[in-house]
Amino acid sequence: MGSPTSEKIDLRYGVVVPHLGAWRLARGISQAKLARYARLSRETVRAAELGRPIRRTHVAVLARVIGTTYQRLVESKP
Repeated sequence: MGSPTSEKIDLRYGVVVPHLGAWRLARGISQAKLARYARLSRETVRAAELGRPIRRTHVAVLARVIGTTYQRLVESKP
């Protein structure tokens, strides 16, 4: 996991994943498929792609489904 100083954290809600859409597109999957594979709602995926913070546990699941690390998903582009 990234260090607390490197993550974009909203202490009330979670972590911002600024490049989730780019990661998803690089893997060639739709929002609906990503949500289904991660067992999250499509709205959660959509919210994350719009820059809204999501739970750390959701970020970890998305990273696993996308095939990268939590830290890379949060901190870099694909």
